[in-house]
Amino acid sequence: IDVTEWRAQLWHKALQEQGIDDIALAR
Repeated sequence: IDVTEWRAQLWHKALQEQGIDDIALAR
């Protein structure tokens, strides 16, 4: 598994759980 992709998925999941949909914040 690509670690970078894995981290991106974790970020996306965490942001969704917090109700945040700001891609710029995840970068």
